[in-house]
Amino acid sequence: MWWIIAIISSVCTVGQSAVTKAAPTKDKSDLSLQFNALKIGAAFVFFLLLSIYKINFHLPTVLFAAAYGTALFFSTVFGFLALKNGSMALTSLIVSYSVIIPCFFGIVFLHEPASLLKLIGFVLLALSMFMLKKRSDGVSINKKWLFCVTVTFLCNGICSVIQKTHQTLYPSLYCNEFMLFSLMVSFVIFLALSFAKKSKKSPGTAKYAVVAGVLLGLGNYLTLVLLSGVDASVLFPVISAASMFLNVIISRLCFKDRLNIVQIAGIILGVFSVLLIK
Repeated sequence: MWWIIAIISSVCTVGQSAVTKAAPTKDKSDLSLQFNALKIGAAFVFFLLLSIYKINFHLPTVLFAAAYGTALFFSTVFGFLALKNGSMALTSLIVSYSVIIPCFFGIVFLHEPASLLKLIGFVLLALSMFMLKKRSDGVSINKKWLFCVTVTFLCNGICSVIQKTHQTLYPSLYCNEFMLFSLMVSFVIFLALSFAKKSKKSPGTAKYAVVAGVLLGLGNYLTLVLLSGVDASVLFPVISAASMFLNVIISRLCFKDRLNIVQIAGIILGVFSVLLIK
């Protein structure tokens, strides 16, 4: 049943991206600290309610969570800016390709099985990313978006590596504590910066932030639970492939993103490459 949970995790991931994209923020220049503080805060409260009666203090988990929470902070900020400055389809698809980071980590450092098909899959994935770069009508590709999506790509990959390492060392243990402490770290950073910068309120965004936060927290928790029993080089490609299909559908139906034939071919090739990596 693990693949069903993986698909649910993908739905949560794509859902939080769609809600974030739809949020009616007026000012993108302040990194929308208030929106993201509410988003991470909602995820933190969600896990606090789940874990309040069974929290165990485990120092290694706290340290892993601190690293994860910091990477999550940067991923959330730059992911938000990438979504607000470009296409949801391309942003989410490229961020989904961060799957290659935990895959390489699993093969090289955790000695997960490698094969010729996986190697071919990585080559096709690189080709797919090149095809997605081609400019299309209705989709803006600029330097600011490219920088933001690159930072998000790297931070997402680092988050996945931290998750897998934690669950390799402590299989099926401290999942709630890991997510609770990591979200607390990220929330504290957002809160401190919001107060320091005195970000102006952006009316109408609270409900979007809360929904996005719950979906973000739930998706990450389900992934963490699966990592105790599923290879990183298998799980993340499955989540990535499911996310790609959902991203394209939602981007087209909800946000009217238009991709050209080369980019559509790149998406199909990307899904195929991810299945080969699996």
